[in-house]
Amino acid sequence: MQIKEGDTAIKLGGCVYLMRPAMEALWDIEESTGKSIPALATELSRGIFAVGDLCCIVHRAIHAAHSDAPDMEAIGNLMIDGGIFTILAPIADFLAVVLDGMARIECLLEKLAARQQTGTAATIH
Repeated sequence: MQIKEGDTAIKLGGCVYLMRPAMEALWDIEESTGKSIPALATELSRGIFAVGDLCCIVHRAIHAAHSDAPDMEAIGNLMIDGGIFTILAPIADFLAVVLDGMARIECLLEKLAARQQTGTAATIH
């Protein structure tokens, strides 16, 4: 298993897994929960969360990094067995990585739009 930039470690059932912010995982999380990533992060920061949402985040993010990861029910059971509060920090870290990436993309798009309006050549750094 190769560790990639943005991966976040989470310990479940004595094993350490990586949560990877892959686009497909993020789309699946938003589709399955019916909430945007920023909304999920906001809820978590306020201490308002559904266990099903947390399980979905962990399951989809782990599967992005581990093809042989446990299924959603097994991950949910591992989360409950280990205590939900023990995994909140890694989930928050994962969401922070995603939000940071989203903010960078938004900033880049704003720069490109401004350059298009002024007729300046678009150079991306």
